[in-house]
Amino acid sequence: MVGRKRRPAIVRAPERVTRRQTAGTVLALACWLAAAWAATASPAAAQIVRGRVLEEGVGTPLAGAMIVLVDSEGAQVGRILTDDLGRFTLRAPQAGAYTLRADRIGYASITSPPLALAPGAGAFHDMVVPVQAIALDNITVEGERRCVLRPQGGLDVARVWEEARKALEAAAFTDETSVYRYVTMKYERDLDPDARTVTNEQRNFSDLMQRQTFVSRPVEELMADGFVQEEEDGTYYYAPDANVMLSDAFLDTHCLRVREGEDETEGLIGLAFEPVDGRRGHIDIQGVMWLEPESSELQWLEFDYADLDADLRSRHLGGKVMFAGLPNGTWVVREWYIRMPRPGMRPNPFTNIPERFLAGIRETGAVVMRILTPLGETLVEAETGTIEGTVLDSLHTRPLEGARVFADGTDHAAVTGPEGNYRLTGLTEGVYRIAYHHPVLEEVGFAPEPVEVEVRRGEVSALRLLTPSRREVLRDACADVDAVDRTAVLAGRVVDGVTGAPVEGALVTATWTGWDIGTIAQGSNPRGGGDPAAGLVRLEQRDGQYEGITGTDGRFLFCRVPAGPSVVVEAAVADAVAEPETLVLEEAGQTAFMTVYIRNP
Repeated sequence: MVGRKRRPAIVRAPERVTRRQTAGTVLALACWLAAAWAATASPAAAQIVRGRVLEEGVGTPLAGAMIVLVDSEGAQVGRILTDDLGRFTLRAPQAGAYTLRADRIGYASITSPPLALAPGAGAFHDMVVPVQAIALDNITVEGERRCVLRPQGGLDVARVWEEARKALEAAAFTDETSVYRYVTMKYERDLDPDARTVTNEQRNFSDLMQRQTFVSRPVEELMADGFVQEEEDGTYYYAPDANVMLSDAFLDTHCLRVREGEDETEGLIGLAFEPVDGRRGHIDIQGVMWLEPESSELQWLEFDYADLDADLRSRHLGGKVMFAGLPNGTWVVREWYIRMPRPGMRPNPFTNIPERFLAGIRETGAVVMRILTPLGETLVEAETGTIEGTVLDSLHTRPLEGARVFADGTDHAAVTGPEGNYRLTGLTEGVYRIAYHHPVLEEVGFAPEPVEVEVRRGEVSALRLLTPSRREVLRDACADVDAVDRTAVLAGRVVDGVTGAPVEGALVTATWTGWDIGTIAQGSNPRGGGDPAAGLVRLEQRDGQYEGITGTDGRFLFCRVPAGPSVVVEAAVADAVAEPETLVLEEAGQTAFMTVYIRNP
């Protein structure tokens, strides 16, 4: 089965985050104490490197810098973020020669001279970082259109990759060390083929705080089997996490180039990646990492699947992983989603042979609703979209209390209060179909057409809903029936007299006796000589009857009931009957609604 959601054990939910103040002191202190404990736990075997990161010239401590310990073979053997005082402590796995690298997004990276660590010995080294910030707003996109592997040197693509790498490594470190706890909202929803309108959605809030926001499959497996994998129980689609993007296996098989943003990404600098030639036989990914030029911060990573079947391809398939940097230098995935094809079958218009086509899109993803410290302090709360408004009676323009407003196909719903107000919260971005019900309108079978509303993160969309009167609803229901003078509309519902449940299959009859009034015309006597009664008033009795069978909702509708005479309404189903009810529709064009109670004998 194609378009299946990924296994929960494999992918954890990332989510949406918004930046706040403070977040560093508790975390940095915890990291410092943990490193200090490790340094004293086994003094005979530990090789400890301590130090500070300071801004050049002024000596100001630089918090949130990533310090990486690199061995003589160039492998990373440890990393940590500096605390609020710019301090760090790292433990080397064994004696030998090491270097330190200091990374801070928007600042030039620096590397220390080699540090020789004897068994059980320690070292102290301050890293002095140049104060000038690195900006990407002077990148020349036109000059570097070729795609390069592992860009180095003075290439602009190397500069962009360097800043993206810093954010990815900080995100990987944040997940590996489990410094935060996350409350997430996972969702799965169906979209139309244009990925515009939400047709169905289910949400699930995590009861337990998670330690990671987003974890992909091992990079070795993805490189060998692809990002779309067929298994016995279905087809699984995967997205890359920070560790995948940083891996040698990925960088050796994907080249990079600089891209200029447009439309949604206008003003951003893109670092595009794509598989190198010769990687056929499995489905790979291609995409762009988007960075803000002035701050050099990574905003999001978007991707799509290369070499999907032609009949299922769409520019809307793929996924997005959105990042957020916190004030203490940690980075998290704040939101992610994957869009997969939902195939259908239809006959080819020329050959009549059944063929697959893209019937819709299945989207699975998650939003981080809250980020907390290990002590339970809330650092960040997510911004989601909101729809709010008022439901009004269109006839009198009065608030309508008790109306249920809902996003069609989802569990987002609210009931209007005395002022007719409603509010739908926790909406992810997309176009929702908003509808409403009210008991008075449900009686007459009114089901309004949903109204499409676009939802954006952190914004409130306003929508006022006007309800028609019962008379308008019944008139619309009879719009396809030719009107007749001096008639009215009679509608109703048959319900069980004990439970109040609608009764299906009841025979409803409306019977009336009317009189035609006229005059007897002269010369109407067939034997000639005229009619001595000519000119007198004549009354002629006319009986009429309508019959109808109720549906599952128990409703019936008669569109041309004469106005004026008494109408007797009866209902029966099996052995159960209703007491006959009599009413008079006094005015032409009038509408009436009645409830008929049926009881067992």
